Amino acid sequence: MRIGLCRSLAAAAALALLAACGQGGSDSSSGPGGEGPSGPAITEEEIAAKAKAMLAALGAPATPDVKAQYSAEFEAAGAEPDWSATILDNYVVFTRPGLDEVQTTASPRDVRAQGFYTEAGPLTITVRAGQCTYGESGGEAYPYSVTILYEGVSYDGCARTAENATRATKRWADALSQYLPAIDACLPRVQAKPGRVTIAYPGEEGQTSVRLLEADGGRLECVVGADGATVVSVEPLSDRNVVAGERDPIFTRAPTPPPGGSCFTSEPVAGSGAAVIGHLSRRTC
Repeated sequence: MRIGLCRSLAAAAALALLAACGQGGSDSSSGPGGEGPSGPAITEEEIAAKAKAMLAALGAPATPDVKAQYSAEFEAAGAEPDWSATILDNYVVFTRPGLDEVQTTASPRDVRAQGFYTEAGPLTITVRAGQCTYGESGGEAYPYSVTILYEGVSYDGCARTAENATRATKRWADALSQYLPAIDACLPRVQAKPGRVTIAYPGEEGQTSVRLLEADGGRLECVVGADGATVVSVEPLSDRNVVAGERDPIFTRAPTPPPGGSCFTSEPVAGSGAAVIGHLSRRTC
């Protein structure tokens, strides 16, 4: 599915009314029940009605085997705008770039036939089984879809269990030696150096895709041919275009040092003869 931002009909109508009156733009509400020039954009009653509909859509109470399916911890992500969430048994972290992180305790999960529902402070969350693809250009398929209702806005995205996420990360990092020739072919194409690798994965017809993070924050996708050495294409990536497991970890090719600062932990990667070929780094904050 394409991940998008679905605003309520009430909010859309309010914005249309403001625009018609010449009052759109700088004036806006500050959240649920926030007063704009024409009154609240969305009321607490409308938010409650949305939450009730989210629960009702999940169907009847679950059988014990279905409940077991939703007992895990989940990681979720979406785009337009980018967001991510960690959904633990009794705690949720909801993150959007440039905005304050929401960290809050969660109510016990109400598991239904089609998924589960939980309330976590200002967040209302449903997770349901069903293939979901996150990323502008198709990426890895996630086994769950997710909707997070926050301040009247529905954030739709994809989810997977924490165990699934760990497996996805290990797949590319554990096969680093396999991707090294393609990485070495792609790194010289970085303009703002040093470049680092956010993920590498096999493509069509024996090709390899290497995603690169530039020093200025720009991102590239470099495609290497089946010979492992010929660069076929290099294209810039939008902020929305991500694939599962990207940036976790980040690989820095030796002799470039790994990212510094207290928010990264790094470990050396040994090649043949115990020589260090680079470092794998993970963000911790």
